[in-house]
Amino acid sequence: MFPSSGGGGSSGDGGGGGCFIATSAYGSPLKEEVSVLREFRDRYLLTHLPGRFLVEVYYTLSPPLADIIARHESLKALTRGVLYPVVGASRCLLKSPAGFALLGGSLFLLVGLLLVRRKDE
Repeated sequence: MFPSSGGGGSSGDGGGGGCFIATSAYGSPLKEEVSVLREFRDRYLLTHLPGRFLVEVYYTLSPPLADIIARHESLKALTRGVLYPVVGASRCLLKSPAGFALLGGSLFLLVGLLLVRRKDE
């Protein structure tokens, strides 16, 4: 049901182990960014029910999007920009379980700053 490596069946996958959109955006399943996302999926998302559900939804919805992205350089660049913080957060969490606390604290701080700024406007 959830391939952790190897093909997935869509032309957008390119052998990216189910990382359809990242493989399309980065152009190869061998890119480090795709590997980081694949490892995050395997180590964190596939280990619990909500994560497996999220992956299943992704596998259902992403192949057609990946096919579109693969055909347009501008969409590849835009997708890489959107994935940049996702890859960075995944890399942080994979390097250190304490990364969860760091990431959560950073998000809390960012939301707090945005709320304070909004009050000032």
